[in-house]
Amino acid sequence: MRAWTSWIGGAALLGCGGPPSYPYVMEAPAKVRRWEPSGAAVRGDLLWVVNDREGYLAAYQLPLTPGVNTVQRAFTVLPHEGRVKWEAIAPSGDAGLLLLEAISRTVWRCADPGDGCRTLERVPIDNANAVVDDAVPEPPEYITFEGLAAQGERVLLGVRGYLPEAGGDEDFRAWSFVVDPTGRHVYDGAAWQHEGRAYGISALALDGSTLWMTWSYELDSDATVDGVAGLLARAEIDPETGLPGTPTLCRALAGKPEGVAVWGRDHLVVVFDNDLRRKDPAREDAFPVAGNQDFATVVRKADCPADGPRMPRGGSGE
Repeated sequence: MRAWTSWIGGAALLGCGGPPSYPYVMEAPAKVRRWEPSGAAVRGDLLWVVNDREGYLAAYQLPLTPGVNTVQRAFTVLPHEGRVKWEAIAPSGDAGLLLLEAISRTVWRCADPGDGCRTLERVPIDNANAVVDDAVPEPPEYITFEGLAAQGERVLLGVRGYLPEAGGDEDFRAWSFVVDPTGRHVYDGAAWQHEGRAYGISALALDGSTLWMTWSYELDSDATVDGVAGLLARAEIDPETGLPGTPTLCRALAGKPEGVAVWGRDHLVVVFDNDLRRKDPAREDAFPVAGNQDFATVVRKADCPADGPRMPRGGSGE
């Protein structure tokens, strides 16, 4: 097994001799057996998390407590018939949330999660979808939208990658691309090559003049902790152009991060989606959580300075 370094807050824990883990575990709502958090947003003292299966939106109390955290509230949000795959959420207005549905490639505004998202409004992103379709390097079987960020009137959408037509799971291409709903191209689409692995953007969060990002890597054929990895990075937004600059690496992460949320002035919360087949407390090569659980970690912004290692243009970097 790879000698993992698991980052918890500002400290690194070596995972040699055992699988990596984090101090905070999120447990699924009752009767949900498979919990794979795919996005996170903070509203007040609640951490809202979406599950990319069954359409669940769930809230956890902040601050998280070491050990198992149970849901304070949970319900399904189903804007249309058929399967719903929520991949990201972001704050909207004073109390609402934006939700990104990956299969239909649509965004929905929940006016108030406190009332179970009774009022849902579709946010037009047709121009963004068209720009992504035109920009993808080769004809895709599908494109994975996984990033969503909002601040005031500004909204950003992020793409982690795509599967070429007639390709198998091992042919998935990491390809990071960020647009706004009008179709304005915000980020240049390069994957991040880090230590021999190609990472794509898996989450976004706007924080004043900073764009926080998680990047994820997954090898589908490897059902162990070694088959996934992540990065936490930041990019500073140019006040004149409104475009983010070159991302800088904050830290490597054990597991597959799929949500990053701004928590107050000083902290970020990162949530993980490590897939059912990589979870088993009895296996030394799996994450030590049950199928209805996954990890979160809290990171101090001060531990992620803007002058960290830069991602070279073109995406390759160690």
